[in-house]
Amino acid sequence: MAPMGGDLAQLPTHAHFNLFGWVTLALYGLIHHAIPQLGTLRLARTQYWLALIGAICLPLGFASPHEWALHNGLVGGGAIAGAIAAILFAIMFYGTALKRS
Repeated sequence: MAPMGGDLAQLPTHAHFNLFGWVTLALYGLIHHAIPQLGTLRLARTQYWLALIGAICLPLGFASPHEWALHNGLVGGGAIAGAIAAILFAIMFYGTALKRS
């Protein structure tokens, strides 16, 4: 079902705002609430900032015009920051889970 105007140009922006800006950050928060030891790890602060940078830069890059020189930097930088944040979170989570069992 197409939107009323039929313009789907911002569909990737909407999807990435939802995925990075809400779903991923909500999961991080819920898991940090369930396992408070994650917040005491040295990687936690780095993971937080990378996730935040990714959640801001990636959707802004998608929303920016493709002609802007900054477009590719925002999309690429946001994607890399978000991916590294997810990898760091997995390392922290599995390291803590292994210590608990």
